[in-house]
Amino acid sequence: MPRIRAENIDAHKELTRSQILETARELFLRDGYAATSPADIAAVIGIGRTTMYEYFRDKEAILVILVEESIPRLVREMIATVPEDLAAGERLGELIVRTLEFVADQRNLGTLIMREAPELSPEAQRRIRAAHQELDLEYHRLCAAGVTSGEFRALDPAWLGRIVAASAMGAARSLLREPDPKQHLHEAADTLIAVLLSGITAPRR
Repeated sequence: MPRIRAENIDAHKELTRSQILETARELFLRDGYAATSPADIAAVIGIGRTTMYEYFRDKEAILVILVEESIPRLVREMIATVPEDLAAGERLGELIVRTLEFVADQRNLGTLIMREAPELSPEAQRRIRAAHQELDLEYHRLCAAGVTSGEFRALDPAWLGRIVAASAMGAARSLLREPDPKQHLHEAADTLIAVLLSGITAPRR
């Protein structure tokens, strides 16, 4: 029987689960998701691999839980930094900058998720998208506010929000193809903001 590392079995289980998640997060960020095996995680903690499978069925399940338990809070904190007293277009621009900064930050799971999500199962991808739902909703809210106020063209707010959110994610994926994403962060953000708010058609001379 495994050694109990807490005052009772329930506390032991919670401690072990937390250690698995925290160790996996550190290894995923340091060595990469693909390069980290369940055996690596178990070895750092000092438990058997079969013991780890009592908590999570596989490595993908660990990644999904990490996303679900951390990303919604980080997204809320990011949204909260956008000043509410700005016009809708300015707030949209600020949110785009913060989205790209978030994805390019190697200290959180944003970069890892953007790079690994296409290789994950459809169910894992669905749950990861759901964990980012508040960010999508904020893009939709800002687009609807801009349409309502007359600052944006009278387009369908739902479709506009969907397309703007998808454009921000597309810019983030393109940014991550760069050797140093942070070096090109503001260039990418400025380009996307200009395209969304001004269009790509040059004024006629």
